[in-house]
Amino acid sequence: MPLILRPFLFVEIHHFFTLCCAFSRILSACNRCIFLTKKAAEFYPCGLVRAQIAITAA
Repeated sequence: MPLILRPFLFVEIHHFFTLCCAFSRILSACNRCIFLTKKAAEFYPCGLVRAQIAITAA
């Protein structure tokens, strides 16, 4: 590989891992929202309203 292309390859790999980390964080936040929604629906009679509050707070 030519020496001039190596920094570009490193930058592309870095961007790929950055995107993967961002996607992982978004997925984790979504899972947390789903978990809070389920818990709110289980514990409160008016679960829908409480679930919306839980999602907003997350």
